[in-house]
Amino acid sequence: MSSPAPESSRPSLLGTDIRRLLLGSAVPWVALWVLSRCWMLHQWAKDYTFIINDVRYYFGQLQGAQDYSTVLREYPMPVVWLLDVLRQPIDDDVSLYCLLFALLMAVLDGGFSVWLWQGRSKVAAIYWMVFTFAMGPLIWFRYDLLAGVLVGVAVFLVARRPGLSGALMALGAGIKLWPALLIAPLLGRDRSSRERLVWFSATGMGLALASLLVAGPMRLVSPLSWQSGRGLQIESAWASVPILLRAFGGPEQAGNAAVRWDVRMSPFNAFEVFGPHVETLLRLSSVAMALGVLYTGVIAVLVFREGASPDLRALACLSIVLVMLSANKTLSPQYVAWLGAVSAAWLGLAPRGKHRARATLVAVTCLAIAWATQYVYPNHYLGLIVPETADRGATAALVGRNLGLVGLTAITVWWTVEGLMTNRFAQATRVTDNIASR
Repeated sequence: MSSPAPESSRPSLLGTDIRRLLLGSAVPWVALWVLSRCWMLHQWAKDYTFIINDVRYYFGQLQGAQDYSTVLREYPMPVVWLLDVLRQPIDDDVSLYCLLFALLMAVLDGGFSVWLWQGRSKVAAIYWMVFTFAMGPLIWFRYDLLAGVLVGVAVFLVARRPGLSGALMALGAGIKLWPALLIAPLLGRDRSSRERLVWFSATGMGLALASLLVAGPMRLVSPLSWQSGRGLQIESAWASVPILLRAFGGPEQAGNAAVRWDVRMSPFNAFEVFGPHVETLLRLSSVAMALGVLYTGVIAVLVFREGASPDLRALACLSIVLVMLSANKTLSPQYVAWLGAVSAAWLGLAPRGKHRARATLVAVTCLAIAWATQYVYPNHYLGLIVPETADRGATAALVGRNLGLVGLTAITVWWTVEGLMTNRFAQATRVTDNIASR
């Protein structure tokens, strides 16, 4: 007679059974995806139709434009082309344009979920589905989802398809400038790294040359000049203190708190903070952005000299995205969508043990950040921009979201540097051992 299985093995077997039940079939997850998207559609149609205004703005800018030199100057040319291609088959129907735009984003959302499930990481696919649900219907009416997915796929393919990975990262940079920094963690001296760099450079230069020929040199750099001229957006981490004081000013300040910290729409189509110390906060943001670029340079040097595993490269990419979000003087709600795909990539690539636990912790935190973002916009945004409605709950959620971003930035930067330095130490130890054995 065989002896019963040891007690210690039963939780493992139970865990395996649960995992097989949850991940064995795609049918329940497809149903859940459809139901969650129906709920998001209901939210939009019932309470938040105003979030479509950005898409209307795209259409209005493109309609009747004679050339690309002055249209949508705040956006890189490749995304302007994409937005214009959507407009071509519908003539002057702005409602149909908005529908096509939303359908494109929904297909992208679902397509990335399927791509992750089929042969990449089922856990990452489920996480992505939950993350986008936490963001809410906003993801359908901003093109940031496209840049995020391009980066997520590029990170996943960093080792399997290095050339395609580099090209997709360049396309992401063409859609939304920030992914250009993510070439840093993809560098190295091995053949795959060189291939990534070649394809990134070729794709990026091709897009830049096309933009130059079509719209001229001033239009090529206009997104950068537009960004530099912007003020302190109310959702940014740097605006947390004035926004907090504006809502929670003491009794002696209650009468003039709204006057001291004014919130209004700027010429850059964003709600910005005006008042005491704003210029100082803007300067601090500029310093933080410079330090973020310096950090990216350090990552590039370390990765180039010592190499890195795919999961460590994914972590480095995530840390750079978080640095850009935390340090920036502008932080529109849709920017948080940048986190979803790259954190899903790290979750899918991280090996079991400490690294998977860290990736899971970050993923859960990103879900909380996404939910808080939706709670603020569109749910309670009026309470931030209209003094008479001062919504302290929305203010607290916004400040808590920003603290979460800053904290997550610090910990991912620490883990990235720790991982790269540990890798460097391991490389040096192997070299020393090889020399000693001769």
